[in-house]
Amino acid sequence: MTVGQIPGSYVSQASFWQPKWLVDSAWLEHAPFAFWLIEQMRPRTLVELGTHRGFSFFCFCQAIQALHLNSRCWAVDTWEGDSHTGPYQNNVFLEVNRHNNENYKAFATLFPGTFDEACGRFAPGEIDLLHIDGFHTYEAVRRDFETWLPKMTDDGVVLLHDTNVRTDDFGVWKFWAEIAKEYRHFEFLHGNGLGVICLGESTGGTLRQLCASSNRTRSAARRFYRRMGKTVQTDRLLVNSDNHARKIYFESLANSHEAAMRESVRKHHEGEVRRLEFAIETMKKSLSWKVTAPLRGVHHQLARIPELFRKKVLPPTLSPEGEVPAAPSTEGFAGLPLPVPTHLRNFPHETEASSGRVVGFISGEPSTPGHIYRVERALSAAIAAGYRGWQCSAKEASENLASVRRCSVLVIWRCPFTRELDAVLIAGREAGARIIYDIDDLMFEPGIAKTEIIDGIRTQNLTEEDVAGYYKLIHSAFWRSEACLCTTEFLARKSRSAGKPAVVLPNGFDERTYLMSRLAVRKKRLAESDRLIRLGYAGGSPTHQKDFALMAAPLASVLRENGDTRLVLFRNAATGHPLVDLSEFSAFSGLEDRVEWRESVALADLPAEIARFDINLAPLEVANPFCEAKSELKFFEASLVDVPTVASPTEVFAEAIVHGRTGFLARGASDWHQALRELISDPSLRAQVAAEAHRAVLWKYGPLRRSDEMGILLEQLTGLHKGTKDFAAFTSRLAAPPSPQPLLPECEVVFAHDALDVAALTVVMPVYNYENYVQLALESVKNQTLQVLDLVIVDDSSTDSSLARVLQWAHDHRERFNRLHVLKNKKNSRLAATRNAGFEFAESLWVLPLDADNALRNNCAEVCLEAARKSGAAFVYPVIQHFGDDEKWMGSQTYLPLRFIGGNFIDAMACVSKEAWSLVGGYIQPEIQGWEDYLFWCRLAELGLGGVAIGGDPLASYRVHNSSMLRVETMVGNNQEELIAQIASQHPWLRPTVHSGDANASKFTAR
Repeated sequence: MTVGQIPGSYVSQASFWQPKWLVDSAWLEHAPFAFWLIEQMRPRTLVELGTHRGFSFFCFCQAIQALHLNSRCWAVDTWEGDSHTGPYQNNVFLEVNRHNNENYKAFATLFPGTFDEACGRFAPGEIDLLHIDGFHTYEAVRRDFETWLPKMTDDGVVLLHDTNVRTDDFGVWKFWAEIAKEYRHFEFLHGNGLGVICLGESTGGTLRQLCASSNRTRSAARRFYRRMGKTVQTDRLLVNSDNHARKIYFESLANSHEAAMRESVRKHHEGEVRRLEFAIETMKKSLSWKVTAPLRGVHHQLARIPELFRKKVLPPTLSPEGEVPAAPSTEGFAGLPLPVPTHLRNFPHETEASSGRVVGFISGEPSTPGHIYRVERALSAAIAAGYRGWQCSAKEASENLASVRRCSVLVIWRCPFTRELDAVLIAGREAGARIIYDIDDLMFEPGIAKTEIIDGIRTQNLTEEDVAGYYKLIHSAFWRSEACLCTTEFLARKSRSAGKPAVVLPNGFDERTYLMSRLAVRKKRLAESDRLIRLGYAGGSPTHQKDFALMAAPLASVLRENGDTRLVLFRNAATGHPLVDLSEFSAFSGLEDRVEWRESVALADLPAEIARFDINLAPLEVANPFCEAKSELKFFEASLVDVPTVASPTEVFAEAIVHGRTGFLARGASDWHQALRELISDPSLRAQVAAEAHRAVLWKYGPLRRSDEMGILLEQLTGLHKGTKDFAAFTSRLAAPPSPQPLLPECEVVFAHDALDVAALTVVMPVYNYENYVQLALESVKNQTLQVLDLVIVDDSSTDSSLARVLQWAHDHRERFNRLHVLKNKKNSRLAATRNAGFEFAESLWVLPLDADNALRNNCAEVCLEAARKSGAAFVYPVIQHFGDDEKWMGSQTYLPLRFIGGNFIDAMACVSKEAWSLVGGYIQPEIQGWEDYLFWCRLAELGLGGVAIGGDPLASYRVHNSSMLRVETMVGNNQEELIAQIASQHPWLRPTVHSGDANASKFTAR
């Protein structure tokens, strides 16, 4: 039975509207009928008994508003719940009330009370449409119907929900069987069943005809509205889903619906064709239709829609807004970087595109966290590397092929092969673009679609055949690429074995994530502790039961052994369904009070949740190819918030984690038990491991490395000569030994102030016996035009009054800064270690060192930060002017690494990436002080990381005086010659010049 066999009067444009208020509800599948019913009845007064989260009520309200009806609506509920629904969550009424006030307050009223209390507010014969969806026993629904019947108009309509539920003590079906004998009626069997009662002979003609229609017409109407209801249900499920495999199931629903609709278009009369075709295009604006578009593209057997009816027009009652996620709010956090605008509107115009410098990213799952990791952050990296770029879906790209043809590189992420993608690939290849497929899951091997390998097939009620079919489409798109970009070396090997060159670009964090992670840490430090130790498992979807089983028994054991421990797990925020089903693990029986359930959050809010943990859990099945392909993001995200991780020794975790130093690897139950016991019992061990893990992830997963290596890859792909040279530096970096741990002194915090905002830059000031100069340096920091600023001062056990003056100044001016901390080395540790202590304590990714005898011009920090963010470099350096004994300038020379051969030309006063500092292990202390910054720049250059000169007017002042370190130590006697010999032995390519006169000559150039 097709839609074409339903009389046109039972289907209208309203039947295809999509609900604006999408929440979990047993009423989801009846929304299309509700829209049509309101259009037919046009009720003056509508009352709903039993509203809960408001889905059905707001469907009625949406239709009334769209049709501009002069109606009044009432929703009656205690908002406390009953034995059928369970107790309502505390915020349900607040959510419903807020949505009502924002959208329908002019005609809709919420009545928090019992049905009996509300009944007296209505006059006899006042209500046109009554929806009964309260307590569902036979006695309750009969009483509700009989109590409210006198309030109904003679031609009113009553809706009874759950007429097809025959479990437990539900009794609506029994009452329906009785009442249907007395009145004209119609029943839908889907969505738990919905009964329609027409009280009078004059009830709306069309509705009355439906109630009196033939079995054939009734069956057709039921099928049509069941299918339409499935699209609404699909929309809601997709909002909850971040798992690519779920879409297979949803797609089967969408495909069957599209086929039915197209058959109707071909068979029905011309007027109905126009209306239905219009409705199809409207339906295609829905979220489910957009997300499932890739799979629909392969069904070539579907008939083409007549050209006459292809024009896409939205009715005035629907919104044409796209499904582009809004950027996170930056309100209150002035230091956060603004997100790079990247949607379709950013396709480069002809006049803007530079040949060979445009990258297009095609996303297969634009509404998932993976899109942020693999598309948004990769695009930002490409832009930082000097390329123009954009991102969109395959369908959007297929509609903008002119922009595709201007690309030198196309990166395809998680797109199955479709007609739209094929058109994009053809256009790109014809224009000479290089095609890269980004792989972050083992989705291009259909053979792994087995329940014993992918547990999510079982837990999500999928079939192996459907998953394998989807993976075949991924493989088809993958096969049409030239090379692959992978998240792990495991995936890279798989790609290479399939004949595709592959390079690893790990998942990583961005500056915003880092700043919010560190803010979460600071808030936790300042909050009052409840002395509980939380073991957290941040599973993102209910597909990892077998992984969780690896640690279930030892985890339950340590919870029983330690009364102050809690296991933190998550529920789906929308449905309340747990992301880990503990009922599968008997070991947790009796431990319900030790489990702390949290609502799942968006990726932007995840740092605050992980920061609540004391120990992070990351189990995965070792040797399972699907699990081995998973990235280490759980490790680095926990490390950013100072939480140590215990993980399974999959290949990627074993490479990322140094066991016992930056985390713990647990192969079996005994390993899990031992690691958890050690960490639970030793807070200092947790802190030590977390600190080392934090340093370890800064470079490897940070935005600087991503932009640097993305630039190298793009230069290679575009055939530029520079790419070959960059690749040599890239391979040298891979072959280099692990970064040394920075030289850090033992120090203590002697002053602390934190306003709990986020600053993108930290000024770090080492102080040693500069009581006469430090005041000027501090005032220069206070006077910066960069409003949100952090300052870390490290006193190197001064023997004069430097520390006292710093502490007094910090006390007087603490409100000027977001963070202001004074640290004191427990013993004199010299300049390199003291500067490292400041970098280590900084909570931003950009650090500006300032020696205590120098000063910053008022706009120095602001200009440096802006230049650093735009540069994509490891550091930027300003022009600096001497004061004191001379007025020379330094830092005006363009960055050229070969200048380092003869000596240093950049002062320590530069805006430096903390990621780069971490990569080289911080500043190294030579036996003779004075050239710590010179060695730092040279080590960065050896690893292919350089700087950028800001140029322009001086932004800082360098004091030249006889008590400087250079003059009292570096230039004394034969110290300079000995220092040069030491440097040359460590870096044979350097040939620094001996200067017998000006101690700073090698840095300075004439104005």
